[in-house]
Amino acid sequence: MVVIGGGAGGAGGGGGRLSMEEKRRLQIEDQRRKAAAVEQQSILSQQRANANAPTWIDNELMEVWTPKQEKQFDNTLVMYGGMGAKARYKLISENVDGKTRQECLMHHKLRQVIAKEQ
Repeated sequence: MVVIGGGAGGAGGGGGRLSMEEKRRLQIEDQRRKAAAVEQQSILSQQRANANAPTWIDNELMEVWTPKQEKQFDNTLVMYGGMGAKARYKLISENVDGKTRQECLMHHKLRQVIAKEQ
């Protein structure tokens, strides 16, 4: 037996609930789209920043080495050439005025890149 009045009232109530559920679903979908757009914008901003960031070669090319420092570097590189890299560049930096171990390491790497390109 089918109850028409109860069924219609029940369907109307269910339809209202479905409408609320549908609204909530649409809100969630909208929030997800907005979050995805923000995420995409963040990724694009990071890519742009990385594209404009200088490389270690750019930084090293801007580094100033005096002729005296170059000579000190060349002499100590020959003296300590056969050692392990960590110890070698520490000793080299101790013999090059005003340069750190990292600066000496990067300077040597740049020289190797330039020599390879020629």
